[in-house]
Amino acid sequence: MYYERTIENFLQRPLHLGFALGATGGLVWVLAASYMSAGTAFVAVGGLLVASALFIFPSAAFLLVAAVIPLERIGRLTPDSSMYTVSVMRFVGLLALAVFLLHAALKKWRLQFGAAFTMYGAFCVWAICTVTFSSDSLGGVRAISAILGNLLFFFLVVNMARSWTMIRAAVVVWLLACTLIGVYTIYEWHSGSFRIAETQLGATSERFSTVLRDNSEWESLGVTVDRALGTTSSPAVHGINMILTVPFFFFFFRTQRNWYSKALALIGCVVAVYNALLTNTRAAILVVIFTLVLCFAWRMILLTPRALLTLAAAAVVIVALSPEAMYQRVLKLSNYTLAGSGTLQTRMKYWDAGLQIIDRHWMTGVGMGNQLEVPALANVQGPDESTVHNEFLETMIETGVFGWLVFFGFVSLLLWSGFKAASAYRLISPSSPQHWFMVACIIAMFSVLVYGVQVDVFHFPLKGWWLVAGLTWTMYQLSRHEPKAVPGPAR
Repeated sequence: MYYERTIENFLQRPLHLGFALGATGGLVWVLAASYMSAGTAFVAVGGLLVASALFIFPSAAFLLVAAVIPLERIGRLTPDSSMYTVSVMRFVGLLALAVFLLHAALKKWRLQFGAAFTMYGAFCVWAICTVTFSSDSLGGVRAISAILGNLLFFFLVVNMARSWTMIRAAVVVWLLACTLIGVYTIYEWHSGSFRIAETQLGATSERFSTVLRDNSEWESLGVTVDRALGTTSSPAVHGINMILTVPFFFFFFRTQRNWYSKALALIGCVVAVYNALLTNTRAAILVVIFTLVLCFAWRMILLTPRALLTLAAAAVVIVALSPEAMYQRVLKLSNYTLAGSGTLQTRMKYWDAGLQIIDRHWMTGVGMGNQLEVPALANVQGPDESTVHNEFLETMIETGVFGWLVFFGFVSLLLWSGFKAASAYRLISPSSPQHWFMVACIIAMFSVLVYGVQVDVFHFPLKGWWLVAGLTWTMYQLSRHEPKAVPGPAR
């Protein structure tokens, strides 16, 4: 592949590379030392050296993007109240995009777009148009910034992950980053470290806190509960981020032969499931169960006696470690009724308000990112800015019937591509790792759609899903060029 050839060419000229990096670093060090402190200058030179290395090794730039995907809140350099969000993820993503475009221009690589990119691009154009008549211009600017970032990220994935080796490596790096964050969240929860209030979520000074003290259901439950945030801005976001990784841990468990790889995959899966439970989010509990059922139904794990014993041991460990707060909020069946859940009562009022808005503005919507219309009509005690907490309704409210059809047409196209690729690889070999990888992608996409029933999930900074979406499209394109299996003589 072209990445490997690039690396080989530069490795053949190490003196040239060392001289270029040394001269550039020395020049920047002299200039930086004249205007900033020594510590800042060291950081600047280090960043320059890393950027230079990434321009030389584009595959490393893409893997770095995969590594920073979970760094949502702790990677932000601006508070949530800012109109424009500046974050480590955006810096790294733009750097990787610049790396790819430079190599593409110099070596005349063909850019990959495809029907999926075109469809989501059309949604972005329409969403920008809706902001012109929105009553929430600030929310519109934030939302447009997010969806354009999604479009660029999707473009980056489908262009830089062009081989099975690179796809697999990106998933490994992403899973490793999520597991490390999950382990730290578990440690901070059980160590009794500092809990933050909901009003402190957007502050950059509290970005490293991973546990939220929530009193949203004080009236109905009479208790204040702790909920895991991880590195995100909401327990709901942390929950779906962890759930997304579960099918891919099962993928590695299904396809790896050595015992230590299977053990690492199982440990990662347990960490992800336990983090989903620690979010104390009822929807996360239901969706993680739904995801596990799909994994078993698709035979991502064979239910042998040894596998059943292993799963039973993992379940015992998870239940034994579960804190009392989980039993107060998510493990009591009465909390899943309308009378026993304050948030569910509020959500039903939001949904009713959303249906009224759709009835009035079904053609064009009220504008992308508009979070003022629903709370004003719902008339509930709560924040002045809020969504309807349902992705299917929220997309219709913001962009109307045209935007809804285009966006969910894009999601449906990706699902269809996943099924087609899975079938193609299964024809080549039923035990093909590529086939099981596509099964994992399909399960992850179904899980997000189910999660979207109770929250506007695609309005999250859901870069894990966008990584899966880009890899799904790439695998579909690769499957179209794979040699078809030819039946051989019967043995």
